[in-house]
Parts: sequence; C-alpha cells; structure tokens
Amino acid sequence: MQRSQRDDQSSSRRPRGRRSITVDGRAYYWSIRRKGTYQQMLGRDGLVVAITRREAGGQRLVVETGLPRVDSWLNFKPSVPVTPAHVRAWILEGLRRGWLPDVPGSPLTIVIAPGPSSDAG
Repeated sequence: MQRSQRDDQSSSRRPRGRRSITVDGRAYYWSIRRKGTYQQMLGRDGLVVAITRREAGGQRLVVETGLPRVDSWLNFKPSVPVTPAHVRAWILEGLRRGWLPDVPGSPLTIVIAPGPSSDAG
C-alpha cells in the first residue's frame, strides 16, 4: 500500500500549537496557551510565552510579557499581537540573562515589561 503525500508531510510537522523561529542560525519553538487563565482573561496577568529549542531536552524559557491577551474579556489596555520580532528579542534577552536552551534544567522565567510603544521588551 502506498502512503499518501499528506501522510508523509504530517510526520515532519512541528508539534501542534507551536510556531517555529530561527534566531542566529538556531531553531526554536514558541507557543502561547490556547486559552488564557482566568487572571489573564480579566486583564490582571499578562500573556506568557514558552520558548524551547527545536531539539528537545533543554531548558525552557518562560517569558511573562505583561502584554494583554487579544482575547481577554475586559479590554482595558489595547492588545498587541505577538510577532516573530517580539519572540526574537525575548530569545536574545533570555540568552543574555543566562538561559541555557541546550542544557536540561528547570525553566528560566523572565519578566518583560511592555514599553509605551509596545516594542519587544
């Protein structure tokens, strides 16, 4: 029996819900939870982004962005979509702060306060 082209493609896909990005020649996955926490949906907690190296097994970077979710219930602050430029800046900041994406270990959490222009930290 011959496998379809779709079956071949599905075996090489990234994990569901993750987006890929390459920074300085190294491949990473980044993700945002599909559903916000209750506190995020009320606008009390900011969006959290998780970043890992594409090769599994290393330390995870958790970025507390301070940005509101675009789907929050109470839109007191204007929401800002997370872009690859944001993620790239957060990866570089994590590395600067001692993130070791190739070494197993507990996640490193960094807090990024959004600036007045909503730049990437």
